[in-house]
This record gives sequence, structure tokens and C-alpha cells, in this order.
Amino acid sequence: MQRVTKADVERSFSRLLKYKRKRKAKSNRDKGAWDLNYNSNYGGYVIVEYIKTGGEGTPFGSRRRTPRSFIEFVNTIINYGGRR
Repeated sequence: MQRVTKADVERSFSRLLKYKRKRKAKSNRDKGAWDLNYNSNYGGYVIVEYIKTGGEGTPFGSRRRTPRSFIEFVNTIINYGGRR
């Protein structure tokens, strides 16, 4: 099995952004944009959306994923027609 790198995860996230017609957040003040949050202590990657009314949400749930699991998750959304 090939090793999955941070660059692989970021490429996958970019594909998802394009598929969902979203933009990558430049900061936590970038309302309506998505960001890829990583924390090894809590289990990996999760997508965060900065809400226009303030705060943040997790459009695909708060479950964190390992790099390999995250890429598989994104591929599933794109290949099986998750909501645009």
C-alpha cells in the first residue's frame, strides 16, 4: 500500500472544492469558504466552513478522518454524486 501524504490530501480537498463550487478559506474571517483542518490528537482531517453569521460548521459532519480515509471519502462524494 502506498503512503498517503499531506499533499495528496490537499489535492483531494481541491478537487472537492471545485466539484462543490466552493472556495478555500484564506483565514477564519473568509465567510462562506471551506478550510481543511488537521489535528493529529483528535484523529486527522475535517472540513470546516466559516459561516456568514459567525462561527464555523462542518458540512460533512464533525468526524475526523485519517489521510487515506479522507481521500476515500472525497472520492466517494465525487464519484457517486454527492449534492453539488
